[in-house]
Amino acid sequence: MTNVFPFPLFQKELTLLMCGARNSRLSVVNLILESLEEPNLEVVDAEQQTALYHAAMGGHGPILDVLIRAGADANTRNKRDANMMIMIVKSLIFSSVGAKLGRTPLHVSAEKGHVEAVRVLLQHGADAAVADQDGNAPLHVATENQQSTIVQELLSHGVDPDAENKRGLTALHVASGLGCRGIIESLVQSGAQLNKQTKDGSSPLHMACLQNQLVALELLIAKGADINALDVRLQSPMHIAAERGFTDACKMLLAAGAVIDQKEQTGKTPLYMAARGSFTAIVDMIIKTARLDCPASVSIWTWTVPGRGRRAGQSSQTGGSGHPAGRVRNRPKNILLDDR
Repeated sequence: MTNVFPFPLFQKELTLLMCGARNSRLSVVNLILESLEEPNLEVVDAEQQTALYHAAMGGHGPILDVLIRAGADANTRNKRDANMMIMIVKSLIFSSVGAKLGRTPLHVSAEKGHVEAVRVLLQHGADAAVADQDGNAPLHVATENQQSTIVQELLSHGVDPDAENKRGLTALHVASGLGCRGIIESLVQSGAQLNKQTKDGSSPLHMACLQNQLVALELLIAKGADINALDVRLQSPMHIAAERGFTDACKMLLAAGAVIDQKEQTGKTPLYMAARGSFTAIVDMIIKTARLDCPASVSIWTWTVPGRGRRAGQSSQTGGSGHPAGRVRNRPKNILLDDR
Protein backbone atom coordinates (compact mmCIF):
# COMPACT_ATOMS: atom_id res chain seq x y z
CA MET A 1 0.00 0.00 0.00
CA THR A 2 1.31 3.45 -0.88
CA ASN A 3 1.42 6.42 1.45
CA VAL A 4 -2.22 7.31 2.11
CA PHE A 5 -1.34 10.24 4.33
CA PRO A 6 0.76 12.41 2.03
CA PHE A 7 -0.80 15.76 2.83
CA PRO A 8 0.83 18.10 5.37
CA LEU A 9 -1.38 19.65 8.02
CA PHE A 10 -1.68 23.40 8.63
CA GLN A 11 1.07 25.95 8.10
CA LYS A 12 3.72 23.93 9.93
CA GLU A 13 3.34 21.15 7.37
CA LEU A 14 2.76 18.47 9.99
CA THR A 15 1.82 15.00 8.82
CA LEU A 16 -0.61 12.82 10.75
CA LEU A 17 2.34 10.73 11.90
CA MET A 18 4.06 13.83 13.30
CA CYS A 19 0.88 14.90 15.09
CA GLY A 20 0.42 11.48 16.60
CA ALA A 21 4.06 11.33 17.69
CA ARG A 22 4.08 14.80 19.23
CA ASN A 23 0.80 14.28 21.10
CA SER A 24 1.71 10.83 22.46
CA ARG A 25 -0.98 9.01 20.45
CA LEU A 26 0.56 5.57 20.26
CA SER A 27 -2.55 3.99 18.73
CA VAL A 28 -2.57 6.58 15.94
CA VAL A 29 1.13 6.05 15.23
CA ASN A 30 0.67 2.27 15.11
CA LEU A 31 -2.34 2.59 12.79
CA ILE A 32 -0.45 4.83 10.37
CA LEU A 33 2.61 2.60 10.30
CA GLU A 34 0.49 -0.52 9.77
CA SER A 35 -1.35 1.18 6.90
CA LEU A 36 1.83 2.04 5.01
CA GLU A 37 3.78 -0.51 3.01
CA GLU A 38 6.98 1.56 3.07
CA PRO A 39 6.55 4.53 5.40
CA ASN A 40 8.96 7.41 4.84
CA LEU A 41 10.01 8.24 8.37
CA GLU A 42 12.45 10.94 7.30
CA VAL A 43 9.77 13.32 6.00
CA VAL A 44 10.24 16.73 7.62
CA ASP A 45 7.91 19.58 8.52
CA ALA A 46 8.45 23.31 7.91
CA GLU A 47 11.01 23.36 10.73
CA GLN A 48 12.86 20.44 9.16
CA GLN A 49 11.86 18.09 11.98
CA THR A 50 10.94 14.43 11.54
CA ALA A 51 8.25 12.41 13.31
CA LEU A 52 10.96 11.01 15.58
CA TYR A 53 11.96 14.54 16.53
CA HIS A 54 8.33 15.30 17.43
CA ALA A 55 8.16 12.15 19.54
CA ALA A 56 11.26 13.30 21.40
CA MET A 57 9.63 16.70 21.96
CA GLY A 58 6.64 14.89 23.47
CA GLY A 59 8.86 12.64 25.55
CA HIS A 60 6.90 9.49 24.70
CA GLY A 61 9.22 6.51 25.02
CA PRO A 62 6.94 3.83 23.49
CA ILE A 63 6.40 5.95 20.36
CA LEU A 64 10.13 6.53 20.03
CA ASP A 65 10.62 2.79 20.31
CA VAL A 66 8.00 2.06 17.63
CA LEU A 67 9.41 4.65 15.21
CA ILE A 68 13.00 3.48 15.63
CA ARG A 69 11.98 -0.15 15.16
CA ALA A 70 10.17 0.94 12.00
CA GLY A 71 13.43 2.39 10.68
CA ALA A 72 13.62 5.99 11.91
CA ASP A 73 17.16 7.32 12.29
CA ALA A 74 17.90 7.93 15.98
CA ASN A 75 20.69 10.34 15.07
CA THR A 76 18.76 12.47 12.60
CA ARG A 77 19.33 16.23 12.88
CA ASN A 78 17.50 19.37 11.91
CA LYS A 79 18.82 19.79 8.38
CA ARG A 80 20.42 23.10 7.43
CA ASP A 81 21.02 24.81 4.12
CA ALA A 82 20.59 28.28 2.66
CA ASN A 83 17.16 27.52 1.22
CA MET A 84 15.81 26.61 4.65
CA MET A 85 16.78 29.74 6.54
CA ILE A 86 13.53 31.57 5.77
CA MET A 87 11.51 28.68 7.18
CA ILE A 88 13.74 28.54 10.25
CA VAL A 89 13.30 32.26 10.92
CA LYS A 90 9.53 31.87 10.62
CA SER A 91 9.56 29.02 13.10
CA LEU A 92 11.55 31.14 15.55
CA ILE A 93 9.01 33.94 15.25
CA PHE A 94 6.00 31.73 15.94
CA SER A 95 7.58 29.45 18.54
CA SER A 96 8.93 30.38 21.97
CA VAL A 97 11.40 27.53 21.67
CA GLY A 98 12.32 27.85 18.02
CA ALA A 99 14.28 25.47 15.87
CA LYS A 100 17.38 24.18 17.59
CA LEU A 101 19.71 23.91 14.64
CA GLY A 102 21.80 20.81 14.54
CA ARG A 103 20.13 19.22 17.57
CA THR A 104 19.16 15.56 17.61
CA PRO A 105 16.12 14.00 19.30
CA LEU A 106 18.47 13.12 22.16
CA HIS A 107 19.32 16.82 22.61
CA VAL A 108 15.62 17.69 22.74
CA SER A 109 14.75 14.92 25.17
CA ALA A 110 17.69 15.87 27.40
CA GLU A 111 16.65 19.53 27.38
CA LYS A 112 13.06 18.78 28.36
CA GLY A 113 13.88 16.15 30.97
CA HIS A 114 12.16 13.24 29.23
CA VAL A 115 13.98 10.42 31.01
CA GLU A 116 12.08 7.62 29.31
CA ALA A 117 12.72 9.10 25.88
CA VAL A 118 16.43 9.45 26.62
CA ARG A 119 16.64 5.83 27.73
CA VAL A 120 14.90 4.54 24.61
CA LEU A 121 17.10 6.62 22.31
CA LEU A 122 20.28 5.44 24.03
CA GLN A 123 19.12 1.82 23.96
CA HIS A 124 18.62 2.11 20.21
CA GLY A 125 22.08 3.48 19.59
CA ALA A 126 21.59 7.25 19.61
CA ASP A 127 25.01 8.92 19.57
CA ALA A 128 25.34 10.89 22.81
CA ALA A 129 28.53 12.52 21.55
CA VAL A 130 26.87 14.34 18.64
CA ALA A 131 27.12 18.11 19.14
CA ASP A 132 24.80 20.89 17.97
CA GLN A 133 25.97 23.95 16.04
CA ASP A 134 27.46 25.47 19.21
CA GLY A 135 29.34 22.29 20.02
CA ASN A 136 26.99 21.33 22.84
CA ALA A 137 26.49 17.61 23.42
CA PRO A 138 23.29 16.33 25.07
CA LEU A 139 25.23 16.35 28.37
CA HIS A 140 25.75 20.12 28.06
CA VAL A 141 22.07 20.65 27.29
CA ALA A 142 20.88 18.49 30.18
CA THR A 143 23.22 20.30 32.56
CA GLU A 144 22.21 23.76 31.35
CA ASN A 145 18.57 22.85 32.05
CA GLN A 146 19.50 21.28 35.41
CA GLN A 147 18.15 17.87 34.43
CA SER A 148 20.12 15.86 37.00
CA THR A 149 18.44 12.52 36.25
CA ILE A 150 19.21 12.90 32.54
CA VAL A 151 22.83 13.75 33.37
CA GLN A 152 23.12 10.58 35.43
CA GLU A 153 21.52 8.54 32.63
CA LEU A 154 23.96 9.90 30.05
CA LEU A 155 26.95 9.35 32.31
CA SER A 156 25.85 5.78 33.01
CA HIS A 157 26.03 5.16 29.25
CA GLY A 158 29.66 6.23 29.20
CA VAL A 159 29.47 9.73 27.73
CA ASP A 160 32.62 11.82 28.08
CA PRO A 161 32.17 14.08 31.13
CA ASP A 162 34.91 16.37 29.78
CA ALA A 163 33.41 16.93 26.32
CA GLU A 164 33.88 20.58 25.30
CA ASN A 165 31.67 22.89 23.28
CA LYS A 166 33.07 25.52 20.93
CA ARG A 167 33.91 27.84 23.83
CA GLY A 168 35.72 25.06 25.65
CA LEU A 169 33.01 24.70 28.28
CA THR A 170 32.50 21.27 29.80
CA ALA A 171 29.38 20.18 31.66
CA LEU A 172 31.26 20.83 34.92
CA HIS A 173 31.84 24.47 33.92
CA VAL A 174 28.12 24.81 33.23
CA ALA A 175 27.04 23.07 36.45
CA SER A 176 29.47 25.17 38.50
CA GLY A 177 28.14 28.41 37.04
CA LEU A 178 24.59 27.33 37.87
CA GLY A 179 25.37 25.95 41.32
CA CYS A 180 23.98 22.48 40.59
CA ARG A 181 25.37 20.46 43.50
CA GLY A 182 23.91 17.10 42.43
CA ILE A 183 25.18 17.41 38.87
CA ILE A 184 28.62 18.52 40.04
CA GLU A 185 28.78 15.46 42.30
CA SER A 186 27.76 13.15 39.44
CA LEU A 187 30.28 14.65 37.02
CA VAL A 188 33.20 14.53 39.45
CA GLN A 189 32.31 10.97 40.40
CA SER A 190 32.41 10.10 36.69
CA GLY A 191 35.91 11.51 36.36
CA ALA A 192 35.32 15.09 35.20
CA GLN A 193 38.48 17.20 35.44
CA LEU A 194 38.20 19.77 38.21
CA ASN A 195 40.69 22.20 36.69
CA LYS A 196 39.93 21.92 32.97
CA GLN A 197 40.09 25.35 31.33
CA THR A 198 37.94 26.93 28.64
CA LYS A 199 39.22 28.88 25.63
CA ASP A 200 39.56 31.95 27.88
CA GLY A 201 41.27 29.95 30.61
CA SER A 202 38.32 29.73 32.99
CA SER A 203 38.18 26.75 35.32
CA PRO A 204 34.95 25.48 36.91
CA LEU A 205 35.98 27.43 40.02
CA HIS A 206 36.21 30.62 37.94
CA MET A 207 32.66 29.95 36.71
CA ALA A 208 31.36 29.44 40.25
CA CYS A 209 32.95 32.72 41.36
CA LEU A 210 31.71 34.58 38.30
CA GLN A 211 28.11 33.69 39.19
CA ASN A 212 28.62 33.82 42.99
CA GLN A 213 27.56 30.21 43.37
CA LEU A 214 28.65 29.48 46.93
CA VAL A 215 27.40 25.88 47.00
CA ALA A 216 29.44 25.06 43.91
CA LEU A 217 32.42 27.00 45.24
CA GLU A 218 32.43 25.11 48.52
CA LEU A 219 32.01 21.75 46.80
CA LEU A 220 34.75 22.34 44.24
CA ILE A 221 37.19 23.47 46.92
CA ALA A 222 36.35 20.38 48.99
CA LYS A 223 36.95 18.18 45.93
CA GLY A 224 40.42 19.66 45.48
CA ALA A 225 39.99 22.27 42.75
CA ASP A 226 42.94 24.64 42.25
CA ILE A 227 41.90 27.84 44.03
CA ASN A 228 44.75 29.78 42.42
CA ALA A 229 44.19 28.75 38.80
CA LEU A 230 44.75 31.63 36.35
CA ASP A 231 42.77 32.41 33.21
CA VAL A 232 44.21 34.04 30.08
CA ARG A 233 44.03 37.44 31.81
CA LEU A 234 46.01 35.99 34.73
CA GLN A 235 42.97 36.39 36.95
CA SER A 236 42.41 33.90 39.75
CA PRO A 237 38.99 33.09 41.24
CA MET A 238 39.93 35.53 44.01
CA HIS A 239 40.32 38.35 41.46
CA ILE A 240 36.87 37.62 40.07
CA ALA A 241 35.13 37.47 43.46
CA ALA A 242 36.92 40.59 44.76
CA GLU A 243 36.18 42.63 41.64
CA ARG A 244 32.46 41.85 41.87
CA GLY A 245 32.13 42.38 45.59
CA PHE A 246 31.20 38.79 46.42
CA THR A 247 32.11 38.88 50.11
CA ASP A 248 31.19 35.32 51.09
CA ALA A 249 33.00 33.89 48.08
CA CYS A 250 36.13 35.84 49.03
CA LYS A 251 35.84 34.61 52.60
CA MET A 252 35.70 30.99 51.41
CA LEU A 253 38.66 31.43 49.07
CA LEU A 254 40.79 33.14 51.71
CA ALA A 255 39.96 30.43 54.23
CA ALA A 256 41.08 27.85 51.68
CA GLY A 257 44.43 29.61 51.23
CA ALA A 258 43.93 31.71 48.10
CA VAL A 259 46.98 33.75 47.05
CA ILE A 260 46.22 37.42 47.72
CA ASP A 261 49.15 39.16 46.03
CA GLN A 262 48.72 37.60 42.58
CA LYS A 263 48.76 40.29 39.87
CA GLU A 264 46.61 39.93 36.78
CA GLN A 265 47.83 41.04 33.35
CA THR A 266 47.44 44.77 34.08
CA GLY A 267 49.14 44.49 37.46
CA LYS A 268 46.05 44.56 39.68
CA THR A 269 45.80 42.42 42.81
CA PRO A 270 42.54 41.27 44.44
CA LEU A 271 43.09 43.98 47.07
CA TYR A 272 43.30 46.63 44.36
CA MET A 273 40.09 45.41 42.74
CA ALA A 274 38.16 45.30 46.01
CA ALA A 275 39.37 48.78 47.02
CA ARG A 276 38.57 50.20 43.59
CA GLY A 277 35.02 48.92 43.92
CA SER A 278 34.70 50.25 47.49
CA PHE A 279 34.06 46.74 48.80
CA THR A 280 35.34 47.54 52.28
CA ALA A 281 34.46 44.19 53.86
CA ILE A 282 36.60 42.39 51.30
CA VAL A 283 39.42 44.92 51.68
CA ASP A 284 39.40 44.33 55.44
CA MET A 285 39.47 40.55 54.98
CA ILE A 286 42.42 40.70 52.61
CA ILE A 287 44.35 43.10 54.86
CA LYS A 288 43.78 40.89 57.90
CA THR A 289 44.93 37.86 55.93
CA ALA A 290 47.98 39.77 54.71
CA ARG A 291 48.95 40.80 58.25
CA LEU A 292 48.87 37.16 59.29
CA ASP A 293 50.90 36.03 56.28
CA CYS A 294 53.41 38.86 55.76
CA PRO A 295 56.59 39.58 57.77
CA ALA A 296 56.42 42.75 59.86
CA SER A 297 58.99 44.44 57.59
CA VAL A 298 56.73 44.17 54.53
CA SER A 299 54.05 46.79 53.88
CA ILE A 300 50.86 45.53 52.31
CA TRP A 301 50.37 48.98 50.79
CA THR A 302 53.19 48.27 48.35
CA TRP A 303 50.53 46.27 46.49
CA THR A 304 49.16 49.55 45.13
CA VAL A 305 45.68 50.31 46.41
CA PRO A 306 43.64 52.96 44.55
CA GLY A 307 43.86 56.35 46.23
CA ARG A 308 47.29 55.80 47.78
CA GLY A 309 50.10 57.67 46.08
CA ARG A 310 47.70 59.35 43.64
CA ARG A 311 48.27 63.01 42.95
CA ALA A 312 45.65 65.53 43.94
CA GLY A 313 42.91 65.87 41.37
CA GLN A 314 43.44 62.45 39.83
CA SER A 315 40.26 60.47 39.31
CA SER A 316 39.72 56.85 40.28
CA GLN A 317 37.33 56.57 37.31
CA THR A 318 34.38 55.52 39.41
CA GLY A 319 30.78 56.52 39.20
CA GLY A 320 28.85 58.31 41.93
CA SER A 321 28.04 55.04 43.65
CA GLY A 322 31.70 54.27 44.26
CA HIS A 323 31.76 51.50 41.70
CA PRO A 324 33.77 51.75 38.48
CA ALA A 325 31.68 53.35 35.77
CA GLY A 326 29.88 50.78 33.67
CA ARG A 327 30.64 47.77 35.89
CA VAL A 328 27.97 45.12 36.04
CA ARG A 329 28.27 43.06 39.23
CA ASN A 330 25.70 40.39 38.49
CA ARG A 331 25.99 38.29 35.38
CA PRO A 332 23.26 36.40 33.48
CA LYS A 333 23.08 32.67 34.08
CA ASN A 334 22.78 31.41 30.54
CA ILE A 335 26.13 29.71 30.89
CA LEU A 336 26.27 28.16 27.44
CA LEU A 337 25.64 31.46 25.68
CA ASP A 338 27.13 34.01 28.07
CA ASP A 339 30.55 35.53 27.44
CA ARG A 340 32.52 36.90 30.38
